[in-house]
Amino acid sequence: MKRWKKYAGLLLALVLCLSLTACRGSDDAAGDDWRNSGEVVGRGIITRDGEDTDVLLCIHAADTDFYYDTEEQVLFDSVNYPITIESDAWEAFQSIDFADLNGDGNSDVTMRFDDGGSELLMVWFWDTESEQFMYQPEESQLGEDDDGRGDLIPDDDGRGDLVPDDDGRGDLVPDDGDAVPVLMSDALPFANVESLQSENHEDGTYYYEDMAEDGLVLVVNTVLPRNLVDDAQTLEDYLTGCALDLGKANTDRLQTVEQNDAYTRKMSYPVYIVTYTTGENEDSREWTVFAMDTDRYTYLYGICVTLDAADDFKPLYQDIFDGLYMSD
Repeated sequence: MKRWKKYAGLLLALVLCLSLTACRGSDDAAGDDWRNSGEVVGRGIITRDGEDTDVLLCIHAADTDFYYDTEEQVLFDSVNYPITIESDAWEAFQSIDFADLNGDGNSDVTMRFDDGGSELLMVWFWDTESEQFMYQPEESQLGEDDDGRGDLIPDDDGRGDLVPDDDGRGDLVPDDGDAVPVLMSDALPFANVESLQSENHEDGTYYYEDMAEDGLVLVVNTVLPRNLVDDAQTLEDYLTGCALDLGKANTDRLQTVEQNDAYTRKMSYPVYIVTYTTGENEDSREWTVFAMDTDRYTYLYGICVTLDAADDFKPLYQDIFDGLYMSD
């Protein structure tokens, strides 16, 4: 289990940032104002591009919606949880904070739940490029036992304070020894799956390579330390280059690069689908790569097939990508 350093100022912000309401289950008639409907659990202020917006919170088992504080119910933004709250989400909810954690001048989101005795801390950073709140697994804690997966642990005064790291930004970060989250999939829908390579590195990164369908299909799942040079390249160019590197070929022909909004929302990180071909003639192969960027790591899940079999297997790609999820 890992111990958090003390940071009482942020705890105070958690308390002051949100004024909770007691409207759930209200018998008042909603009328034409949705705010009287009993859906609102609290309110806060989100700062974005120097502008403050008053928002109302509607909390659910899998997400929280932020609505404009207006008579008409208009969605401002939302965050998706990496897990589902098992108990009553309203009862489990403890606090929310919109403090700027990474110093970019925009509100981030920090939420705490007590899910049946399990303390949950979930953090999202505002991403200006995708214009979404991106979940930060490295900054969050999901309340597992002391098996190395990371608990929310109180400091010596017993208050369970949320604490910054040493760079002065007020980030909520785990110890250096935390494991790198793994991009997981369900069982592959291919025949004759055979593991060709399985590497787990000391820094927590990994490289897994499987062959299936008697050599027609190659599946690679790997994570790398993030190496994006923000001033020198765009995120799209960076992830495209990483995806092309999976092919390990001297020649490649890029076909399509597209950010997938559905996968981006699900993973709470920017996700691009990159398609390209490698090789010549009978050696030609087509790669389709699920490429995802976080603040610390780059995840690549690539499927490579012989070019003449590509059309037959394409319907399976979406099923595989739809089932991908992050696991500690």
